[in-house]
Amino acid sequence: MSLKNKQVKFSSLRKKLVIKLGFTYLLALLFIILLIIVKNTLDFNESIADIQSRTKASLVNKGMLLVENNSDALIGLVDDNAFTAVEQIVTKTVVSDDDIVYGVFSDSDHNDWVNSIEHEDVAVIKLAVDANARWAFEQIKAASKLINIDKVQVIEFAAPVILDGKILGVIRYGLSTIVLTEAITTANKKATQSLVQTLFALILVGIITLIITFWRTDKLARRITVPLNLLTEAADIVARGQYDHVIKIETNDEIGMLANNFNSMTNAINQTIADLAEINQVGEELAKTHNELQAFKWVLKGILKQLPFELALVFHTNLNAQFKLLTHYSSSNQKQQGDISSLLNIIDHHQGINTAIDNGMQEQEFITFQLPEISDESDYCSLVLIPFGQKNSKALHLILCTKHHLKNLKQSEVDFCLSISHLLTTSLQNISMNGLLEEQNKTLEDKVRERTNELNIQNQALTKTLIELEKAQNHLIESEKMASLGCLVAGISHEVNTPLGVSVTAASVLYEQTELFNNKFKNGKLTKSGFTSYLSDASEATSIILTNLERASTLIQSFKQIAVDQSSDVQVDFYVKQHLDKLITSLRPSYKTLPIKINLLGDDKTQITSYPGSLNQVVTNLIVNSIKHGLSDCVQGEINIIVNLANEQLSIIVEDTGCGIPDDIKNKVFDPFFTTKRGSGGTGLGLNIVYNIVKQKLKGEISLENNQPQGTRFIIKFPAH
Repeated sequence: MSLKNKQVKFSSLRKKLVIKLGFTYLLALLFIILLIIVKNTLDFNESIADIQSRTKASLVNKGMLLVENNSDALIGLVDDNAFTAVEQIVTKTVVSDDDIVYGVFSDSDHNDWVNSIEHEDVAVIKLAVDANARWAFEQIKAASKLINIDKVQVIEFAAPVILDGKILGVIRYGLSTIVLTEAITTANKKATQSLVQTLFALILVGIITLIITFWRTDKLARRITVPLNLLTEAADIVARGQYDHVIKIETNDEIGMLANNFNSMTNAINQTIADLAEINQVGEELAKTHNELQAFKWVLKGILKQLPFELALVFHTNLNAQFKLLTHYSSSNQKQQGDISSLLNIIDHHQGINTAIDNGMQEQEFITFQLPEISDESDYCSLVLIPFGQKNSKALHLILCTKHHLKNLKQSEVDFCLSISHLLTTSLQNISMNGLLEEQNKTLEDKVRERTNELNIQNQALTKTLIELEKAQNHLIESEKMASLGCLVAGISHEVNTPLGVSVTAASVLYEQTELFNNKFKNGKLTKSGFTSYLSDASEATSIILTNLERASTLIQSFKQIAVDQSSDVQVDFYVKQHLDKLITSLRPSYKTLPIKINLLGDDKTQITSYPGSLNQVVTNLIVNSIKHGLSDCVQGEINIIVNLANEQLSIIVEDTGCGIPDDIKNKVFDPFFTTKRGSGGTGLGLNIVYNIVKQKLKGEISLENNQPQGTRFIIKFPAH
C-alpha cells in the first residue's frame, strides 16, 4: 500500500504532550517513592538491629549480674542448709521481676531446693528446665543459653555456687525475650507509621504537583497546538488549491516564524501561478503572431502586467555601439513620443548603463539605477536594466521604468522576465523561419509539380519494365520446368529401355523354346525331361518378363504423375511423403550411378492442400544442386528430406553431407544469375527460381543453414492449407 493511500488515525499533539509529560512525571515520582522505601527499609533494618542488639545486651547483662549476685549471696545459706532462706531469695527474685520466668537452685546432687516458676503452663516450663539441667551443671562460671519454651524464647542464665573451690550447687534464672520482641514490634510500628506518613505526604505533594504540571503543560500545549492546528488547516486549504489563504498568527517564536514563512510561501505560489498564467498567455499570443513588432508588444505588455513598472523598452546596440530602440510599451498608453526620446537620450549617455553593457551582462544579472543616478529630466525615479536574449546574433536589453523609488528587484521577477525572454527568442526564430518557409513555399509548388511529372514518366517506364521482368521471370521458370522435365524424359527413357529390353530378350528366348518344344511334340520326340525343362525355362522367362514390365510400368507411372503436376500446377489435396517418394523415383536415373543415397523421413499421413508442381520444382532443384555442387566429389553421400507438419505450417528440410557453401557467398545463393559453375553449364537461376516459387507461389519462407559438421541445409516453411 502506498503512503498516499494509507490512512493514519489522527492523534492530538496536545494530548500526546500532556500524556507523555504526565507519564514521565509519574515515572519520576514512582522512582523517588521507590528510593524512599528502600532508604527507609535500610534505615529501619539498621535501627531494629541496633535496638535488638542493645536490648539483648541489656538483658544479658541483667541476667549475668543476677546469677552472679545470687550465687555469691547463696554461698553461706547453702553451706548452712538454710532451705527457707534460699527459697525466699530465689522466689522473691522471680516474683519481683516480670522478665524472670523461672528461678531454680539445685544442690550438687541435682536436688532442686527451689523451683519457682512464673508462667501459666508450669509443667511445660518445668520440663524445659529439667531438660536443660545438665548444661547448667557443666558451667564453671556464669553463662547464658537461648532456649525455646512454648513458642517463647527464654535466655537461661546459670552460675555455680562455689565455696573454697567446692561447688555447692547451681543457681539458674530464665529471662523472657518478650521485652525485646515488644521493643522490636514497637519500633516496627513506629517505622511503618513514619513510612506511611512520608509516602502519604509524598503522594499528596506528587498529586498536587501533577495537577499543577498538567495545568501548565496543557497551557503550554495550547500555545503550541492551537497555532499548529491553524497551520494544519491552512495547509489543507492550500493543498486544495486555495493559495490566497493567509494565516494570522502573531507570535515571536518559531511557530510565528513558520506562519510568516508559510504566508510568504503562499504569496510566492500565487505569484508563480500568476506568472505562469501570464507566460502561457504570452506564449499563446506569440504562437499566433507572425510579426516581430507585434511579438515585442505582447511580451512587454505581459511584463508590465505582472511587475510594478509603468514603462518597458527593448533595444540593442548597432554597429556604431549606439542604442537602437526596437519598441516600447507603456501600461498607461499615454506616454508621448517626446518623453520617450528624452528618456532614450538619458539612457544613451548614462555612463553606468554603457559600462554595464560594454562589460557584458550575464543572463540572470540585473542593475537598478535610482533618480539621482539618471537625471532630473525624467519623470521616472528608478529603472532596471536586464539582459533580454538575442535577435540576429545581437544582444537585446530590457529597461523597466517606474515613478516610485525601487530598492531592488526580486529574483522571482527576474526569472519571470527571463522566461518571457526565452519565449521571445523562440518566437523571433519561428517568425524568421516562417518567413524563409513562405519564400521557399512559393517555389516549392512549381518544383513539386515538375518533380511529379518526372516521377509519373519514371513510374510508367518502371511499370513497363516490371511487366517485362515478370514475363521474363515466368518464361525462365517455364523454361526451367521444361528443362527439368526434359532431363526427366531422358532419364526415364533410358531407365525404361533397360527393363523393356530385358523383357523383349526374355520373350524372344521363350518364343524360341516354345517353337522347339512344339516341333518335338509334333515329331513325337518330346521326352519327359524335355517337357520338364521347357516348363522350367518358360516359368523363368515369364517371371523375368513380368518383373521388368512392372518396373517399367512404375517408372512410367511416376513420370506421368510428375509430368502432369509439373505442366498443370493447380492447388490440390495430396500426401506429401507419397508425392515426394514418386519424385525421388523419377529422379533416380540422375544419381543411380553415383555413391549417393536419398532418405525421405516423415509421417505418411501428412496431407496438405497446395501446389504439387511448384513443390516438385523446388525439391527437384535442391536435390539437383546437392548432386551437382555438394556431392560431386563425395565417396559416399546422403541427401535427407525431412517432412514435418505443426500448427498448420509444413516444414521441409533438404540437407546433404557434401562440401557445403562457403560463408562469403551464402548471402548470394538466391541472387539471380549467381553460380559457381558458370563454365560448366550453370545458369545461376536454380535457387533464384526456388526462392521465387516459395515466396510467391507457396506463400512461404526459405532459409539456408549450416549442416554441421558438413554439408548444407535448406529449410522451407509454407502454409499447409
